[in-house]
Amino acid sequence: MRAALASLAVVMHLATSAMAEEVPPPKPPSFGEVTSESGSASDPVRIVRLGSFSAQFGKTRLEEIRQRIGSGQAAHAGDASEGLRWYCYSLPGQIVWFASGPMGGGERLTDVAAQSVEPSDPRRASCPPVPASVQPVQLQSGWLGVSRASLEQSLGKPSAVQGEWLAFSYSGKERRPHNGLGATPAVEAEFDVTSEVKVRFRGDQVVELHASRVTSN
Repeated sequence: MRAALASLAVVMHLATSAMAEEVPPPKPPSFGEVTSESGSASDPVRIVRLGSFSAQFGKTRLEEIRQRIGSGQAAHAGDASEGLRWYCYSLPGQIVWFASGPMGGGERLTDVAAQSVEPSDPRRASCPPVPASVQPVQLQSGWLGVSRASLEQSLGKPSAVQGEWLAFSYSGKERRPHNGLGATPAVEAEFDVTSEVKVRFRGDQVVELHASRVTSN
């Protein structure tokens, strides 16, 4: 009996993993011609809020987000410099992904993506719902459904435009404690920061967004 239950658990785990891997984050376009020489004046990607909880890019672990939501199966694709690990979830009319790339070690949050979808979208069945207790999910600059005027009020003029897509990019520095060389206590150090928000519009509303943030350490 115990052996049968153990076998069933393995089968269910494999099935859940396969379902999660069927819903990878969508890939935004690579922007070519830059329409503005200057990027965003301030970093547009620092946190993503889940209700009262703030997940910090580069610091919060995906596992902590999963624990806050209460469900989810990790999936991954690629390896080395192309590796990505993620959790997908559903909201009313939306699918959202929390992901970690190589700069996050596959553990710390580096990327968030969201798409507006129809209730009949088959991917929703593979992405557990976000409970009301950790809603709304949103970036500090806004979320799906926001207007272009509102987005530009938060982020300034776009750094690049490609069809119905806009990109808002930022490159700068941040200072924070660091003990990577074994210093005790940690010493103040300066790191490079690169962050970007890419959004796709339908009419005057955002229907897809991608946010990423990485630091030099």
